[in-house]
Amino acid sequence: MSVALTRRALLGLPGFLPFLETHWSRAEAAPGAGAPFSAAPFSLVTFAAAEDTFALVGCAHALPGRAWDTLAEHHEAASALAGVWRSPAEPLAELDAAARGTRADPRLAAALMWLVHDSAQGVLAPPAPDAAERNLYRDGALVRAWSAPAEATPPEATVILEALHTLERRLFVRIHTIEPDSEDPTGWIEKLIDWRLQRSAWLESLARVTASPDPGLWARHVNGTPPLYADRDPLLHLLRAARRGDRLSSADVKARIELPSHALYAQAVRAAFARLQAASHYVEGRGPRAALVTR
Repeated sequence: MSVALTRRALLGLPGFLPFLETHWSRAEAAPGAGAPFSAAPFSLVTFAAAEDTFALVGCAHALPGRAWDTLAEHHEAASALAGVWRSPAEPLAELDAAARGTRADPRLAAALMWLVHDSAQGVLAPPAPDAAERNLYRDGALVRAWSAPAEATPPEATVILEALHTLERRLFVRIHTIEPDSEDPTGWIEKLIDWRLQRSAWLESLARVTASPDPGLWARHVNGTPPLYADRDPLLHLLRAARRGDRLSSADVKARIELPSHALYAQAVRAAFARLQAASHYVEGRGPRAALVTR
């Protein structure tokens, strides 16, 4: 498996870099952020499930015009904005304002996006004592799924790491112009150095787990009950077709999203799909607010 193919698979996620930026580097203006750099855990598989949800919604024409047009137009900017919200209060307030007709489209898009990511996270990366280990292994499974066919030999760790370092370098270019703390420039630089060291360590761990995982931990976190992925899951087949660029019918998407899910990843996409529909219906005055609160 070449570096170029692995890199292309990861960089192919729409809005990936701005979303990653806001999770790895909290803007000082973010509520409660406290510092521009954070080691907060990040789940790639959660992000991928959210992006797959948006793709299915687009294929199925499952949202009213305003909601879908807003998401399509402001996807990247909304990714960055949604990343700084830490509880449902902020996005729900934005949806309330949108329902009253007093909210600008970019913030509506961010609120819809936040709910989708929150639903996916509730299924794939809920709080747990072993969350860091579990997330790392599931992210490794994602890298495998997106960079190589299931029957192919996984890329070597060095190949994966080089592809991931491409993301790190591009991300650093995006954030290195953040205005330093004028009151403590030395501390700001030290935090930046720590941030890069932490990110490099995480990338190395992800590459190692993807290429040569511990069999017992892989069985627990990836091939458990239900497994993260399952070949027989009809929704996963549909998602793979969408990633290949195949044309999908609205009827096929709507039919498969209703079928029982054999894979945890498919369950996350279904939950996020349902919550996004509920949110768009609420904004259009066609659904209750209560449906937005639960994942």
